[in-house]
Amino acid sequence: MNAIRTRSCWTRLLQCLRLVEQTVRGSYALCFLMFAIALPAFAHSETDVPHSFRWIHPASDPQLWNAIEVAFHDELVPDQANHGENPLDVYRYKYLRRIGVIDHSALVFVGHRPAKELTKENEWDEYYSAFNFDTVTRQKTRIERAEWLWTIKFRRLATLGPSRVPDVTFTYLSCTECEPELLFAALQFDPEKSVWHIRSWEHGKDIWWATKDGLVVELDLDNGEDTISFDCAYGILDSRRTGF
Repeated sequence: MNAIRTRSCWTRLLQCLRLVEQTVRGSYALCFLMFAIALPAFAHSETDVPHSFRWIHPASDPQLWNAIEVAFHDELVPDQANHGENPLDVYRYKYLRRIGVIDHSALVFVGHRPAKELTKENEWDEYYSAFNFDTVTRQKTRIERAEWLWTIKFRRLATLGPSRVPDVTFTYLSCTECEPELLFAALQFDPEKSVWHIRSWEHGKDIWWATKDGLVVELDLDNGEDTISFDCAYGILDSRRTGF
């Protein structure tokens, strides 16, 4: 069975590399991304990882969910409007959007809305903030560069490096009342510190399409200069494994 899974994995890897060669020559960041996600046989299996990552819900683990909700009381307090303030700038409804747990470390997403029920007028005005929370010490901290995630869409759990704990991948807009960039980002777990952080791409190189916040996705570059070509993340190979 393992031999069959291994052959299947390498077959899909070769298909991925052929696709990369044909469509994205020179885009090393995308090649790395597709290469990593194309190895499902070694990614986040319950049998391979003794203390594996899992999503929890009020129905699946009500005791832990309620405990975290109590711990985040201050973060969930609705904002109060000041006199003359635009209602769309006041977030009167805050809630736990999603919680992931590995051992005693919880990855918590808090949602912010101007009202509980969204309308056409305010549906764009919703953002999320990501936090680390230790279920033993009760310590919580905001995750740097994950404080304002507009129109977030969770993608998959993906192994993007040597760690056996998968990254939590998602896309989001850099802003909403501007000309936004669509960013692909990943939250990476640090097993030594038991905390999550935003993965940096290209080993911290300061190039516009591999920023500290995420990879710019399918951007139509028009800067008024004589730009011949540019790189961006265009797609992700689906490993066909269950994730979210």
